[in-house]
Amino acid sequence: MQIDFRQKLLLNWVVSMVLPIVAAGQSPEDGKVLSLAYDHGKAVYFNSVGSELALHNGISYKEYVPYENDQGIPYFESEDWTEGTIDYNGVSFENIPLLYDAVRDKVITQLSTSTTKLELISEKIKHFEINGHRFVRLSFPESNSQIQTGFFELIYHGHAELYVKWQKERKKITESGKLEIHYEDQNRIYIHKDNQFYHVKTQSSVLRVLEDKKKLIQKFIRENHLNFKDQPVTSISKIIAFYESASE
Repeated sequence: MQIDFRQKLLLNWVVSMVLPIVAAGQSPEDGKVLSLAYDHGKAVYFNSVGSELALHNGISYKEYVPYENDQGIPYFESEDWTEGTIDYNGVSFENIPLLYDAVRDKVITQLSTSTTKLELISEKIKHFEINGHRFVRLSFPESNSQIQTGFFELIYHGHAELYVKWQKERKKITESGKLEIHYEDQNRIYIHKDNQFYHVKTQSSVLRVLEDKKKLIQKFIRENHLNFKDQPVTSISKIIAFYESASE
């Protein structure tokens, strides 16, 4: 009979509970003590290790082939593991090592029992958070050519919402006869209002969506010296918050 690593861990818990009882001279009559030890060991095991089992529901992550003089990284913010939280397959996890592949739109983790990178199944992820950035999975009909199903950072949540699709493109470029890989940002910003998603980029595009408070917003932009070119997400987030307060 083969025993997998989970059974081995459970067996270790049971042994750790039974041996002290036997060493103390207490005979496990009628198997009652052994049964209690097993049940307790099982409970401790699942509390400490068992909850991670849901994360086994994924596939091995395919690494990118590196080239000399690569520019950028395929991941959101960092290529180093970051402890985060995730709601996966109906189970909430905290302090889990996470990476977000912004090229493939995939969430990657690493189990405590292995050094292998594991690609989680996107459809089973409700939301996740890394470095204070909260991502949610939004679904859209395949017929929608303007916006596709995937992970979006929720920047502002209210009657109107602000989302950012942090996306990168992996481009192969030949420089001086050498192949290089460039990871280029292709980010898109969306305002969700009245059950519609609007792609916004400039001040004028934001004003068209929030037209009912246009003059107030224009004044707010001037007084706060908002910079759409260098800080589009921050600027639009402030505008959405102002719009919400002005609508109350």
